[in-house]
Amino acid sequence: MKRAPSLTLSLLVAAGLIAGCGGAKTAPAGQPQKIRVDVIPTQASDKFKEQMKKLGTLLSQESGLDVEIRIPTDYAAVVEDMRFGKSDVAYFGPFTYVVANAQSGAKAFITQNIKGKPFYYSYAIVAKDSPIKEMDDKGIATLKGKTIALGDPASTSSSQIPQLAMKNAGLDRTKDVSLVFTGAHDAVLKTVAAGKADIGFVDSAIFEGSLSQKFPEDFAKVRVVWKSMELYQYPWAHRKDLDPAVVKKLQDAFLKIKDKDALEPFGADSFVIAEDAKYDPVRDAAKALDIKLENYQLKK
Repeated sequence: MKRAPSLTLSLLVAAGLIAGCGGAKTAPAGQPQKIRVDVIPTQASDKFKEQMKKLGTLLSQESGLDVEIRIPTDYAAVVEDMRFGKSDVAYFGPFTYVVANAQSGAKAFITQNIKGKPFYYSYAIVAKDSPIKEMDDKGIATLKGKTIALGDPASTSSSQIPQLAMKNAGLDRTKDVSLVFTGAHDAVLKTVAAGKADIGFVDSAIFEGSLSQKFPEDFAKVRVVWKSMELYQYPWAHRKDLDPAVVKKLQDAFLKIKDKDALEPFGADSFVIAEDAKYDPVRDAAKALDIKLENYQLKK
């Protein structure tokens, strides 16, 4: 004859306090639920870290949740944290998002408006006295023999889209050019401004927004010579099994944020609801670069 579970055990299971029950742990009574948020390191400055801390505080206040924003060392770590359940929400670049979506089911739910629209571009920048002139997509072929500064290997605007443009222009990225991965958009700006690369690729919104304000001397030393097709803005995505009620609280909290200091790192006017289908062009670009998203390993 089977023995009924004790009342104490039943209560513990119901409260989610016994290991192996699945799902996120329930916060103790009277304490807000902890939400772990990873942000890709698009910038390396201390100010960026302080702004992310402020954004976490604002999201906590608006949602009633305990939102902790973390900045891992590279883009790959953000994808891995989502894949292995170490984060609940993550701020991805479009490319890292489609990788995370394919590998862990992460789902975009928020993005941002830039000058009233949720789009941006990949910009190519050169020193003001550079002989490189403004160019179209075919003009990318003239970069043969040049040193090119890129950001993180997994960046959409500072790596994937530029490399696709090089491939489409007939350049062999391993033989015809010298690629230098700097790790972040601000590092690309500084590398080009210092004359350590002939040309660099950056996110247009970050370049025209926070980089122009944080590094005015470097910004004044460069000019834009190329821009890509229109790209849908970076998404904030939640893990596939996050409680829909929690997702709604976070989504509503993002939509309420108007603080300029919290929006400035993204070059944003406001946060808006994201659409997964808008990232299909990035999936198409990955296919063109022979990248299989389901098993793609991001470089560290």
